[in-house]
Amino acid sequence: MSNIRSVNYKGFNSASAGTSPAGWMMWSGSKVIGHTSYSGVGVELVAGSESYLRFDATQPGAELDIKARKFFIGTTGSQYISGSSGNVEISSSLFHLDPANNKLFIGAGTTISASLSADEIFVPSSATSKANAKAYIDKNGSAGFDGDGHGNYNADFTNGTASIAGWAISSSFLSTGNTVLSSSGAIQMGTGSALEFYSGNFGGTYAPTNLAARWEIDPDDGKSLQLRIPSGSNGNTQDKIAFYVSASGEVGVNTKSPTVSFQIATSASQAIKQGPTGISGDLTVSGGVTASGAISASGTLSVSGIDGGTF
Repeated sequence: MSNIRSVNYKGFNSASAGTSPAGWMMWSGSKVIGHTSYSGVGVELVAGSESYLRFDATQPGAELDIKARKFFIGTTGSQYISGSSGNVEISSSLFHLDPANNKLFIGAGTTISASLSADEIFVPSSATSKANAKAYIDKNGSAGFDGDGHGNYNADFTNGTASIAGWAISSSFLSTGNTVLSSSGAIQMGTGSALEFYSGNFGGTYAPTNLAARWEIDPDDGKSLQLRIPSGSNGNTQDKIAFYVSASGEVGVNTKSPTVSFQIATSASQAIKQGPTGISGDLTVSGGVTASGAISASGTLSVSGIDGGTF
């Protein structure tokens, strides 16, 4: 075997075990030196069992074995692999394993074909907490999605509560303000809540000027139900109560002050046109009645004027 080695070097096994002097050797061929068999081609530098470099091409596919307290391979500031104090750092243009700052940066699409466990996830990558993220999941299971980057989230799941677009979510209902949608199918609406109807197509929000009608609890007594036609709708100059059901059961059409069970209020220019209708009880009409058919009553019928028909 051809070889070049330092004086008194007795091979890798002896030098690494500390039974002979440290040294180095380059070889080509086969030979036993000390207690180490060599063949093929290789090079080694040995200071001890925890400090050496060995390249051995004895078998097809060479072997590189390095033991060192510190190592650095590459170029600082661009791409490199380094290790010290039990840590390994790897850096490239799209990858940086940074144990000193407890970070791993991946700058390209990543496929993980296994489970992924994490204490916290923030989106986008520049976010550092839920206060500046657009979406997050923390180690307590809280999460937020569709955020504005300032700590506000349209979908928020925090501390055992949840909400989407301002609606609180529970196991049996959705709620916001005084409105509740229950899992039984009931819609519960309190004072201040309303069912609104708008003209035009939905474009994210409805303009108040397009409000056509509004079912609501009467804000004056907090109990009665009314259908409000707002000013500006259909040429109205002021709000109009088109239909009213009082808390005591009276029904009013065009009035929110019915004094009998069913009361219709009209102006002199308005007419009431109605097909066959049965009413049990008294009927009071404030205004004229024009009929093309018969008008009959089993109770009291009080009308200020009747035109046409038979009575």
